[in-house]
Amino acid sequence: MDDCICYTIETQAGFIPLATNDSELLWMYLPVASYGEASRIISSECGNISSEQYCRFADLDDLLISYFDSKPVDFSNVPVDLSYTTEFGRSVLTELRRVPYGCVVSYAELAGNSARPGAARAVGTVLGHNRTPLVLPCHRVIAANHKIGGFSAGLDWKYRLLNIEGVRI
Repeated sequence: MDDCICYTIETQAGFIPLATNDSELLWMYLPVASYGEASRIISSECGNISSEQYCRFADLDDLLISYFDSKPVDFSNVPVDLSYTTEFGRSVLTELRRVPYGCVVSYAELAGNSARPGAARAVGTVLGHNRTPLVLPCHRVIAANHKIGGFSAGLDWKYRLLNIEGVRI
């Protein structure tokens, strides 16, 4: 990624590697255990770009720190790059942004809200490729039977994030 700024945010839950450009959040990982691990991720994603450059979205830092301090936050104003996905994917991720902190929606409901009723599996595929978890809160999507469903970062993370938001499945 040529014109991105890659850096790490330290939160109570660990170190979050992420990348921005002049106008958008490009990608982020959920917290990892060490700064070294975050640096390795940045190196593999960004090549030789310095992780020490200053973020252009300083408020994002504060939001992520607050989130892992169990404070309700709203990421809906953080600009996110969606150029990597399809028109349907952008529709799903746009609807996903509307799911508030502490609430959940089913894959089927999200499909219906994205004007594709019956496309619950396709919604799951889109969410599995989400590059900006938390900001685009795919952990808030559950199965129609109120079961946990899947999560690309693992079910332990999904339970943990929902727990932070006070949601019990």
